[in-house]
Amino acid sequence: MNYDQPRQLESGGWHYTSRNRRTGTHSLGYCATDHHDAPHATEDEARRCYRDYQLREQLRLDGGTFTSWNRCQYKPCETLTNKGATLGEWGLWLLCDEHRTNECVAELYGDLAGDSMHS
Repeated sequence: MNYDQPRQLESGGWHYTSRNRRTGTHSLGYCATDHHDAPHATEDEARRCYRDYQLREQLRLDGGTFTSWNRCQYKPCETLTNKGATLGEWGLWLLCDEHRTNECVAELYGDLAGDSMHS
């Protein structure tokens, strides 16, 4: 089982990380690539960094067409849609053509990445 969340480093500062029994703890996203040696000052900064990584590197606005039609998840839109935007393996929003944009997904996602537990 993988547990993804910000963790304070022994050397000080924060990175958004993943931890499991087999491989231990490692940084994710930009914390692993762009500034591995320069951690964030706060937990919220690490969360925001991973959120930005996901929105820039993992967002797919052509996340698939589904067999059922549902109301667009961007409030207060009531347009029926069967198309989605996906974020990595776990994020999915059903959005009409008008609202399937980077800006709308960022608003629905929120300001900070949350914790994740997955296999």
